[in-house]
Amino acid sequence: MAIDRAALSLAKQAKVKLDNASVINVKDYGATGEASQDATEAFKAAMAACGMRHALFIPAGDYRIREPIINNASRIYGEAKYVDSGKRGTRLLFDLPRTAANDMKACLHFDKGSNLHVEHLTITGTFTYNHRNLDQYINKELFDQRKIEMFEPGLCAIHIDYNCGAVILDNVSTGSIKCGVWFNNRTGHITLLDCSIGGLFGLYVRKNTGDFFVMGGTLRGDFCGVLLGDVGANLEMIRVHMGFAPYGFFQVNDGQIDSGAELNRKGMVAWQFHAVKFEQIGECAIDLLPDSYSWASSIDAYGFSWSRLVDDGGWFFCMPDSLVSPADKQKYAIKLGDVDKVRIMYDYTTSLPFTLPDHRRNVPGEKIVSFRHLMEDCIFESISDRFWTYATKSATSRVRATPIQLYEDAISLGQNAITSGNLVHTNPATWDIRYGTVEPVTLAQLPEGLAITDDIIEIYGANPPLYKFVPDAAGTNDGEVGFNFVQAPDNSNYRDWMYYRGFFAMTNINAFSTLAAVIEGQDLTTGQWLVAFPQFNQRFQQIEWRKAYGNQYRRLNTRYRKAKYMSSDRVNPFYFIPPTVSLVTPRPYSPTLHAYSRDDLEIASGKSLILNATDGSGRYKITVDANGVKSTKL
Repeated sequence: MAIDRAALSLAKQAKVKLDNASVINVKDYGATGEASQDATEAFKAAMAACGMRHALFIPAGDYRIREPIINNASRIYGEAKYVDSGKRGTRLLFDLPRTAANDMKACLHFDKGSNLHVEHLTITGTFTYNHRNLDQYINKELFDQRKIEMFEPGLCAIHIDYNCGAVILDNVSTGSIKCGVWFNNRTGHITLLDCSIGGLFGLYVRKNTGDFFVMGGTLRGDFCGVLLGDVGANLEMIRVHMGFAPYGFFQVNDGQIDSGAELNRKGMVAWQFHAVKFEQIGECAIDLLPDSYSWASSIDAYGFSWSRLVDDGGWFFCMPDSLVSPADKQKYAIKLGDVDKVRIMYDYTTSLPFTLPDHRRNVPGEKIVSFRHLMEDCIFESISDRFWTYATKSATSRVRATPIQLYEDAISLGQNAITSGNLVHTNPATWDIRYGTVEPVTLAQLPEGLAITDDIIEIYGANPPLYKFVPDAAGTNDGEVGFNFVQAPDNSNYRDWMYYRGFFAMTNINAFSTLAAVIEGQDLTTGQWLVAFPQFNQRFQQIEWRKAYGNQYRRLNTRYRKAKYMSSDRVNPFYFIPPTVSLVTPRPYSPTLHAYSRDDLEIASGKSLILNATDGSGRYKITVDANGVKSTKL
C-alpha cells in the first residue's frame, strides 16, 4: 500500500503543534526578560494558562517579580547558565519589601500537585546578607532562646507547601534572600539535584514528610545551610558541600511543640550522609536542640574544617561577638541531644579527631562532639572518647569503638594496663643521629607555646621523654634522628601489621622548612631500599606538636630497619618525642620491647600469674593467699 506522504506531513505538523501547545512560554504573555520591566502580570497570566496541565518555559533573562507567584504548571524550566543562552541563564528577581507583612512570602509558591519538576532556574532577592553583620538581622535574646522569631522579616525563593509532594528541584540556585527553599509539605518526597541553595539560611525544614534526598551541589547560608524546626528531618545526602557559614545545620523552636502539633522534638531522623563536607565552619557543623531525639542515622566520610577565628580578611565565618562571646566560639563541631543508634563513620579527608580549632588544640580536656543523653548503641569511628562528651547515659547503652578509632587515638589507656612492646630502641645511645646533636630537655625547657597536649599524655603519660635536635653549625645536610629496630636486621621480616606513633615540633616557622617521620626498610628480594611515610613533610605555621602516625603498614618480604625523623631546617633546632612502633593495636608508649605498664598490674580475684622459669625448667603458676606465695609447676 502506498504511503500518503501529504497526509503524513500534515500529521507530523499537527503533532508539533500539539507538543508546542503543551509548553507555555512566559514571553508569549508579555515578559521581556529585562530586569527593568515588572514581569509579575506576565507570569500570573502564563501560570493561569498552564492549568496544571502544561509546562512553563522561561527563556534566559532577568525577570523582576513583585508578587508571590502561585504555581499552576506541571513543570517549570529555564535555560542553563553558560549553556543554553546567556551567561546568567534564567533569573527571577524577587523584589518585594522586607516587611513583617511580607515575611517568608515566596517568589514561587507550590501549594498543590505532585510529580512537579523545576530546573535551570535562579531566584534571588534584592537584599544582600553578610555573615559579618548577622547581629543586624538576628535578635540576640531570641537567638539565645533558639526561637524562629529571632530572624528579622525577609523573603523566600521557593515554598513547597502543605498539599504539594514529589517535587524535584534540578540545578536550581537561590541567594540574596532570607530563605532559599522552604519544605512545608505534609506528604511526598522532595529531591534536590545539583542545586546551589543559599540565603540567610539556605533550606528551612518545617514539616518532615520522611523522605528528603539531596545529591550534589551546595547547601549554605550566611547563618546556616539548613534550618531545622521542631520536627527535625529525614535526610539522605550524597556528595553535598556545606559550610562557609557559622552553622551547617541549626535547629530552632518554631512553635510546633509549644502548640501541641508535635509531642516530641526530633533531630536527625534516619539521616544517611555520604561524602557531605562541612568546610570552613565558623561555629558548629550540626547544632541541634538539647531535647531533640536523633536515631538510626549514619554519617559516612564526614569532611570538616574550621574557619578562621579572627576576621583577617580570609575565610572567616564565626558569629559576631555580640551574638556569641569569644570564649564560646567554635566550642563543638557536633552538638546533639538524645541519640539512639547514631553512627559517625571514618572520614577520608579532614577527620574529626584532628580538627580541634587552633585556639583549643593545646587545651587539655577540650571536646568537639557533645550529646545530652546516650540511649542505645552508638558508633563513633574516628572520634575517640577524648573528643566527645555526654551529660547522661542509659544503663543499656554502649558506645562501640571501631578498630580504626583505636588505631588512630590509642584510647585504650584506661582499658588496657599493659602496653605493647616497642619495636624501636628508646635509649639515645643506640640512635643513629646525623648532622646534629641530641640532648634531653625537661618540660620547663620547652619553648613558649609548646605545651604538652592530651594527645601526648594519652600515649606517653604526663612526663613524656622529650628531646631536642640541634643542627651542625656547618648546616650542610638535613638533620636526622634514626631509631633502630630492636630486632633488626635478623628478625625484622615482619608479616604482621605495623603501627606508628610519635610527635615532633619545629621552632622556625616558615613555608619552606619541613619535618618528616618515616619508616625505612629493604625489600629482601630486590635489595631495594624503601621508605614508608606515616606522615611526611609537615610544614609549620605555628610552634605546636604534630602527631606522626601510621596504621597497618605491611609489606611482605620486607625488612624494616629503623624509624626516623628528618628536618629540612639546617639552622634551627626541632623537638621530638621518640616514636612507639608496635605489631598490634597500639597502646600507650612503651620504653621496652616487652609488655610494659605505668601502673600497678592487678589480676582478678581467684586468678594467678603464670611465669616461665629462667632456667628453662618449665612454666609455673604463682598464687598468693594469707600464708604467702605459692608456685605450682604446670
